[in-house]
Amino acid sequence: MKVGFINKRHCERPREARQSLGLLPRPSADGLLAKTIWNGQILRPRRLPVRSRAKAGIRLAFRGHERLAESLNMNKFKLVSKFQPAGDQPQAIKKLIAGLKKGHDFQTLLGVTGSGKTFTMANVVAEVNKPTLVISHNKTLTAQLASEFQEFFPNNAVHYFVSYYDYYQPEAYIPRTDTYIEKETDINEEIDRLRNAATMSLLTRKDVLIVASVSCIYGLGNPSNYLELSLPLEVGESYKRDKLLRRVVDLQYNRNDLELRRGTFRVRGDIFEIVPAHEDRVLRLDFFGDRLEKITEFDALTGENETSLKSYRLFPAKHFITPRDKVTEAVENIRKELRERLKYFKERGIGGNGTVVVSPDFGNAKHASHLARMLGLPVAAGSKKRVSDDQVVIARTVEAG
Repeated sequence: MKVGFINKRHCERPREARQSLGLLPRPSADGLLAKTIWNGQILRPRRLPVRSRAKAGIRLAFRGHERLAESLNMNKFKLVSKFQPAGDQPQAIKKLIAGLKKGHDFQTLLGVTGSGKTFTMANVVAEVNKPTLVISHNKTLTAQLASEFQEFFPNNAVHYFVSYYDYYQPEAYIPRTDTYIEKETDINEEIDRLRNAATMSLLTRKDVLIVASVSCIYGLGNPSNYLELSLPLEVGESYKRDKLLRRVVDLQYNRNDLELRRGTFRVRGDIFEIVPAHEDRVLRLDFFGDRLEKITEFDALTGENETSLKSYRLFPAKHFITPRDKVTEAVENIRKELRERLKYFKERGIGGNGTVVVSPDFGNAKHASHLARMLGLPVAAGSKKRVSDDQVVIARTVEAG
């Protein structure tokens, strides 16, 4: 279904007419395109330089919508604009909504640059009132759309969701030179925060609009696990200190008593402070013994703008998190499969005369020895250098010649 609207003549008026009326270019909702309204119609837009558009898109903070209850009604989109649909916009809005109600999978909205397509879609979102995903093909356009939708829906949860890699070098091997290239990444912490904020809003409210790049098609784990592992906190309830600390660590938060930053916490006497993964404000829990007396939230940098809360739900610091019972179940399944494969090899006489060799560049003697004992094989000389567990190449089996 195609919906055509607002042709080019609606966007054109003589500059002299605008000047005589005293009209000045008005920044659009994203601050990236300057527009003027004349007799209820959109005039020719004045596009800002590319560098200014990029800065404007990044400058908008996308903050203030991450907390759970900023507005009284978190289940309904409320469009905020001093302009009303004009020209072909009402017809386009009506047809798009009708198509959605009929169950059309695909609809196309046509319009020239600056004709108000985003404003039209904002009206559709407000009318349909369902969680909405807007996908753009690059980060710059995604930022522009997100900032514009955020001004249209200041009281709702509008989030920016793109890949958090500033640099990504995948693991590779070059056979010609026998060169191994290790995986290397550089993660943008601010974008990671915005991704966590988007996930949190999707699980806690219905008036959510996510503007994302195509990276959103990749899975983030099981949403039910993410919600199940969240930690509800309520003033007046009792929490054992040691259990609370272990629970927070299970949520992938790290203790740092010197510097509070996103994803860390510290404990000083009866005061527990933590910076949630989805925002840059500090959550302070004041205890009297085991009883939670007070929950406050304040700016992590200045310590100002303190807000008192009656309850709070703390979400995991990372998307990829699994409940302990499922981890235990997975480990048991792995051990079961290992026993089956060992039995298979021993019945066929495979591995009896082999040798476990530890790579000279990677390896851990403890892991190699453990594998050798399971296979009943001797261990050849190899590297004794200790590396982190996620870098360990346990061993490789070499059959006897």
